[in-house]
Amino acid sequence: MATTEGTDVETEISELADALTAIDAERADDPVDRAVDVATWRAREDKRTARAADLAERLRRRRTFGTLLDDPQAWDTVQNYGASVRDARTALAYVTEHRAFRTGRSVPPSESRTRALGHLGTWLRGLRTLSRLPDTGDAHRYRAGEVEAWLRTRIAVAAAMLDREGDLPVPEGPDGVLPGLGLRVGAQRVEAHDGAEGVDR
Repeated sequence: MATTEGTDVETEISELADALTAIDAERADDPVDRAVDVATWRAREDKRTARAADLAERLRRRRTFGTLLDDPQAWDTVQNYGASVRDARTALAYVTEHRAFRTGRSVPPSESRTRALGHLGTWLRGLRTLSRLPDTGDAHRYRAGEVEAWLRTRIAVAAAMLDREGDLPVPEGPDGVLPGLGLRVGAQRVEAHDGAEGVDR
């Protein structure tokens, strides 16, 4: 479980996890084969399912964001970041998982090699907005996780290019910037070639 700050947050995480465990125990004590009336049992089970889904989502959010959920300005920054990169991440989901581009007539144009580079650039620019988060452990943890996710996707896109085309894009300009990948050849920092701030590897 990700580390979060504050006793209140840790207590909430523990209570949510305990509540989910209690639902599992309730289910174990109320199997359908013991039900007097299946319709009544199904109604109970539907309520358990809804409660479990709500608890699981609350637990996921608290584990992911920690105290950022309690800071309106920080949470606004997180939400704006998520909205700004959502389409790019969705379009990159397949190549991130498979390190290959989908092929066939049904593949949407947004998943093309050229668009993949643009999506990486969009995501990288979005990462810059997370510098507005407060100087807290949960903020640092969340930022680091998002940077790592971007780096994994960048590696996947590069691997897909090598697999499909046998080469990476030709670097632009004397600095050797790989277009869209946001990486200077031989550098130790991930940098956007459009003037955006770099992101430490």
